[in-house]
Amino acid sequence: MRVSSTPWERLNGEVASNTVGDRITASVTRGGVLLLSGLEVTDFSVNWDASRTVQGQCTVRLADPAGRLWPRTVADPLAPGGSRIHLAYVFGVTGTVVPLGAWRIRQTKPETYWQWRRLGSRMVWLPTGTVTIKADEETATCDMERLDPTERAPSRHSVLSEVAWLLGDAFAQVIVDDDVTDAPVPDYLEYGENRLSVACELLDLINATYRCRNDGALEIIPAYGIPAPWFIEPGEGGTLVSYQATMDDADIVNGVTSYREIDDELIVARARITGGPLAWGGPFGRVPMLRNSDLIESQHDADDDAAKTLARVTAAGAVPLEVATVLHPALELYDRIPVRVPRFPDVAEITGMVTRIGWAAGSGVTDKAMSLTVMVDYNEFENLLKGELDNASE
Repeated sequence: MRVSSTPWERLNGEVASNTVGDRITASVTRGGVLLLSGLEVTDFSVNWDASRTVQGQCTVRLADPAGRLWPRTVADPLAPGGSRIHLAYVFGVTGTVVPLGAWRIRQTKPETYWQWRRLGSRMVWLPTGTVTIKADEETATCDMERLDPTERAPSRHSVLSEVAWLLGDAFAQVIVDDDVTDAPVPDYLEYGENRLSVACELLDLINATYRCRNDGALEIIPAYGIPAPWFIEPGEGGTLVSYQATMDDADIVNGVTSYREIDDELIVARARITGGPLAWGGPFGRVPMLRNSDLIESQHDADDDAAKTLARVTAAGAVPLEVATVLHPALELYDRIPVRVPRFPDVAEITGMVTRIGWAAGSGVTDKAMSLTVMVDYNEFENLLKGELDNASE
């Protein structure tokens, strides 16, 4: 969950209440210097997607009634020359603020209309309109930067220290969750030129991932997510609007085979799901993920790679639960939340990890609706459906 000065109990209560007039506020800085404040946001949309390296992307439309905001040069405040737009969610009734962090301005599109107006004793052309900004989370900077050829040899320190070296300059600090276990960087690993891609490769080695915090920090967390102090439930006073699950076997595997050929000798290790509907050799079949990994130097390395990859794949879940709910501005990617869904004759709870978030605002006011993708475990979802069928037949 995003960092907030408001206690979680109060913030969750705000979400579930009938607050009206919630809005987005915006200001602009460059190099830590405030350039613009009190900007009027007329339209806003944001989405976070765990499948992207730059997870957070947003579009902000700002009112420009005097025609002074649209940039003429790359040095202007709203130009994509290193400016950051700072966004915050404000609850309409209480004024409670949830910062959404700083976003790198990537593209600016002014829509300017010239009007023939009287100014004093003469008629003149005056501009008015809006400025639409596309902005990304700070990892966009890491994605844009390239490693110099002299920097592409790892220091051979630990994974976490290398990730901090690769990405740390773009963030106020790098915070590592207590459940993330560090490991040495393999001696044979060679770096590519993209800083963010290299960091992702390193974090895969320790079954970890990252997300941008709204206080300017980069957070390193387990790839299977971390518990969040919120739940979604139906009924009066609840936050659930609807849910549905789309299942596709194209993205499902029930095993991992890791291998590497060294000096004409093939090193192979296999990890398999042994129970449940996806058991290897059962009705689902034998559908492995094949990994030809340069990180393997021994049989132990191969065994470890296969086991950890299978754990990562299964922990991430395989059934995407599409959830429509009341907007919670503090919810983040990789939050693990319980979703309480209607099931005859009562409700059932299923826990999953948030992998996609989307919400919007129009005419300066947020829609109060949020769409989520929550990845849930195969077996948990099967038990949920089985319970529905069993109860319905009674």
